[in-house]
Amino acid sequence: MVVIPVDGQHAEYEILCRDNPDLGSCPTCRERGTYRYRGVEQICNCQEQRQLHTQYLAGGIGLLYQRLDWDHFTGDPEVLKTLQSYVRRHEDYVDQGLGLLFTGERGIGKTMLATLVLGSTISRSLVHIWQPGLPGVAAYSRKPVPVM
Repeated sequence: MVVIPVDGQHAEYEILCRDNPDLGSCPTCRERGTYRYRGVEQICNCQEQRQLHTQYLAGGIGLLYQRLDWDHFTGDPEVLKTLQSYVRRHEDYVDQGLGLLFTGERGIGKTMLATLVLGSTISRSLVHIWQPGLPGVAAYSRKPVPVM
């Protein structure tokens, strides 16, 4: 599969590929087609996983943090509720010029929460475009792209 950036960031994508030689491999199942999650065998959607992996790396989210989800955070449940609400409406907040600022003592989960918010917004914003006549070629964009 070839992943083609469609938002004018070809140079950044080439650097990403250079710095991550395994970018074409599925980070979830390692090309086996299945993986175990919480003790249950799952069928892997390798194309989607590759696209997410590429977007996460471009966003500065390393593989360790890519594997985390909201259930891994053991801090204040109100914080989780607030951040998940932000993620659901992040475009509205960004349009209003409202962002997030994480503060607090060392070790309370600021980096983890910031990464979870970023990862969630990336995965919610990822648009899959399959070009007719070119099987296995995927394009991605951070914004919806009209498909004719």
